Amino acid sequence: MKSNAAANDVCNDLLALLDNAGPTSDYAIVATAPHASAAAAASAAAAAAAAAAAAAAAAAAAATATADVKAAAAAAAAAAAGGSSGAAAALEVVGTTRRFSVHRAILVARCPYFATESATDVGAGGASGAAETNVREHHMKDTDPDALAALLRFIYGGQLTVSTREQARSCLALAGKLLLLKAVVLLREHLLATRSCAHIIDDLIWVAGLDGHGELLTGLVDFFAELESDIPEDGLQALAAAHPALMAQLFTARVRAAKRLRSA
Repeated sequence: MKSNAAANDVCNDLLALLDNAGPTSDYAIVATAPHASAAAAASAAAAAAAAAAAAAAAAAAAATATADVKAAAAAAAAAAAGGSSGAAAALEVVGTTRRFSVHRAILVARCPYFATESATDVGAGGASGAAETNVREHHMKDTDPDALAALLRFIYGGQLTVSTREQARSCLALAGKLLLLKAVVLLREHLLATRSCAHIIDDLIWVAGLDGHGELLTGLVDFFAELESDIPEDGLQALAAAHPALMAQLFTARVRAAKRLRSA
């Protein structure tokens, strides 16, 4: 009991240090969120590139697919014509930038990513600037500042709190980049424990674009296969356009689930 209490006290002290870094900070992280237009362009390009495969999948599955998968397979081919226009129509939104005052020793000790990256960071004034200070900066592009804020609290004090499903997804992607394996496990378990029909399509589209999260993808596919309620057609169209190959996996999972029900 005393050991646990002492550990909690240390965590609370470190979190207080993070919240009020002040002059004790010797390191800064500058996180810049992705531009909305870049994300939209990438999504549109992926949909256009996958159009041929989607059309083939639609033809192959049309004879035997369930109603939901039929609609999705057919929608994938239709999405090809308009997919490439999304990038041109996207509105550019400047990425949000946020600066975090932190402590290099804590990050190096508790986060493998910073243990490697911080060695090459220079002072805030640059390598040759007269205004160089003792505070080193590390710039992280295409990084959600809110996700980083949550993971810094995990690094300092072991706390991991997410307020929305979108934040949980963003934190999981960033935790993988930072090599925070415990955080990855916690976030994956949270996303699997809170699966729902309302979020399943967005979850599948998101996780299919990530590397190294096969366990989460499998859990979401299994959940989709067992769904009794209908999936909105527009959601299936978006999934088919973004990841046509995944539709075959979902179709197979649906067939297996139906066989299990018949044999039960």
